[in-house]
Amino acid sequence: MKIAIITAGGRGDVQPYIALGSGLRMAGHNVLMPAAEEFRDIIKENGMEYIQTNSVNPQEFLRSLEMKEAAKSKNKLIFLNKMFKALAPMMEGIFNETWEACQGCDLIITTMGPMGAYDSAEKLGIPCIHTLLIPACPTSGFQSPFAPGFFNIGIYNKISHKLLEQIVWQPFRAINNRWRKNVLGLKSCDFWGIYDKVYGGEVPVIAGFSPSIIPGQNDWPESVRISGYWFLDQPENWQPPEELNAFLKAGPPPVYIGFGSMVDKEPERITKIVIEALRLSGQRGILSAGWNGLGGEELPDTVYKVGSIPHSWLFKRMAAIVHHGGAGTTAAALRSGIPQIVTPFFCDQPFWGQRIFELGVGPKAVPYSRLTPEKLAGLINAAVNNKEIKAGAKALGEKIDSENGVKKAVDIIQEYLTKNKYN
Repeated sequence: MKIAIITAGGRGDVQPYIALGSGLRMAGHNVLMPAAEEFRDIIKENGMEYIQTNSVNPQEFLRSLEMKEAAKSKNKLIFLNKMFKALAPMMEGIFNETWEACQGCDLIITTMGPMGAYDSAEKLGIPCIHTLLIPACPTSGFQSPFAPGFFNIGIYNKISHKLLEQIVWQPFRAINNRWRKNVLGLKSCDFWGIYDKVYGGEVPVIAGFSPSIIPGQNDWPESVRISGYWFLDQPENWQPPEELNAFLKAGPPPVYIGFGSMVDKEPERITKIVIEALRLSGQRGILSAGWNGLGGEELPDTVYKVGSIPHSWLFKRMAAIVHHGGAGTTAAALRSGIPQIVTPFFCDQPFWGQRIFELGVGPKAVPYSRLTPEKLAGLINAAVNNKEIKAGAKALGEKIDSENGVKKAVDIIQEYLTKNKYN
């Protein structure tokens, strides 16, 4: 079959779908992925067809004035609403790119958010499978990862998930419906969008996270299946830079510090905080530049700056992992069995920070905006020296590493296609 995978975001958002696509390709399917230019090589290296998208540049969008204004909001739901409003003018281009990419496909796999995938599947008369990297399916068991953490009460929890659906859908509803009519010749979606169908059992949903981290909920429909995380390991012939190897061998395991696709307008300030925190805690450091631009000044001999190094190789060689709490980075850190420290920016990141603390594999999260050298040093000391955290992280890492989320997800997809006679 020819399968299109429709997703968006930074490396932590896209890489799990590259892993899933690689698994589908090895199962005998032809897979294509529309994505930003930065993902061209990794998609091609994993045997998939790459289609360049131009509607949104993730790095430029995160650096935009609209996103800087949105980030000032302390309320996660208000932040999301502002972010999606900032995206709205670009959505018609995204819809068109999705529609063009899906021509000739037999199946569309997509993630939450209206990107034209369901509409394209409807017009083409092919199935569409919904996927999640975060637990967004409504439940009374816990609140939406994007909701303010006021309290944990069943009815509030469920409403918070439904509210998220509308915060995602409403900024795009008019644009989506106009595009459906003018381009696809379809009738409009109703006021509430597609989510009642998606989470009501009509659409298969695959959750790409571990049941050890987010267990299945009794009020989820049978159509929601948890596969485990989708990890993309480095190629067998991959070798780290010689200088990095030499640094690792020159002393005890260092502390990894990186904030992925998050952008800071003052990277020099946070670099100084990181260097001082490492000095106060007596630790060596690996500093990942990422989109944040960290390490743009002279570093001490005890700190080594890296570019793009596979987390699957690097993390297990660390003493602790400091990161922003993105779903992908959190998963990679969990798998490594190394204690982690979450310094969330926004969106679902505080949720993952709290979950890491609850699982006992890291200290309590401190928001990125509140970091000081002293606070970060205290977190590092807690992660490196607490025997219970270290043992908990190791045990959970072994459990997650034994799961084969990609294989299970591929099996679920093929089971669905066979059962519904799409093969």
